[in-house]
Amino acid sequence: DHSKQPSMAHEHSVSDAPEHERPFLENNAAAMEKMMADMNVQPTGDIDMDFVAMMVPHHQGAIDMCAAYLPYAKNPQLKRLCQEIIVTQQQEIVAMYLAIGKERPPSAAMKTQ
Repeated sequence: DHSKQPSMAHEHSVSDAPEHERPFLENNAAAMEKMMADMNVQPTGDIDMDFVAMMVPHHQGAIDMCAAYLPYAKNPQLKRLCQEIIVTQQQEIVAMYLAIGKERPPSAAMKTQ
């Protein structure tokens, strides 16, 4: 089953990582696994809606990865970049929903503020 391979790869790399990096790697792996699962959308026949349904989890994944990184970040440039990614990806999610005539569902509300 191919869906199990990324999880096992993440678990292996987390267990081999230095102790101080494990919390970041675990949170990042969880964000990526959630993103990949949420991007697996059943086509509806509406290409625009399907695109948004697949792209929103991709953007949310970037937000979640930055949220996983920021508590441990040492590089000020990368910290600023991640803060910008969080803001711009949120704005793009809203714009995509508006483009298809929908409001952002409450379930997609930002939880990484």
